[in-house]
Order: sequence, then structure tokens, then C-alpha cells
Amino acid sequence: MSSTYRILCMSHDPAIVVSGEEWNSPAEAVGRAGNPSQFADMAEHQNCDLLVGRYSYPLVAVGCPPRQDSATGCMHLHPQWIEVDWARLLLASLDAEFDPLRAAVKELTQRHRCWSRERIQRLRSEL
Repeated sequence: MSSTYRILCMSHDPAIVVSGEEWNSPAEAVGRAGNPSQFADMAEHQNCDLLVGRYSYPLVAVGCPPRQDSATGCMHLHPQWIEVDWARLLLASLDAEFDPLRAAVKELTQRHRCWSRERIQRLRSEL
């Protein structure tokens, strides 16, 4: 099954899909999300927190583009992808009363700052 890739703007609550192009491979979407100031069509999002969504209708994965510095606290050299099922589990765990689940998720989000509480909550309408 083929996928399409779209850019998600996390500076909105809930996150929005940036209108415009979509791609059949992640490279260009990841490049644009990682450095939007290099692309004229991304000018209005150059200071936004951007992720990449992989869609096979529905959304199946979310990627955080490479970052060397970030206001979100995540820094990495390669895209960091999370499957939607894991993102849904993270979202469900935010209000979970089951302590082992909260503890496991807390450990994951501390090690992988891409998937912070705020970002996961903003993805809720896409999940």
C-alpha cells in the first residue's frame, strides 16, 4: 500500500495539516519540516513546530525531522518516527490512573523528547 506524506503544524492546538503539497516518499516532507525557511511555500511556518505525517488513510505514523536545536527540546540527526498505535497509547496514558503505564510512558517521553505531552495532545484530532 502506498503512503503519502504531509506536514503537520504543531503550533496549533489541535495540530493542523499544512495545506499544499503531499509527497509519496518522506524525504522532501522531512526536509521541508526540518528547515521550512529554505522553501518559499513554507514561509508562514518558518517559526512553527513541524512534524511529518505518513498517511495511508488514515494517519499511520508521525515523524519528527532532524534537528540540531529545537524549542521543543528534541535534537537528533535522523527523523524520529512513531507509529500511530504508540501515539494513541501515549495519548491514553496522559490521563491514565494505572501507575505502571504512566511510569513507562514518562520514561519514554523523557528519553525521546519528540513525543512530549504537549505534542501528543495536539495530535489528538489526527489520532
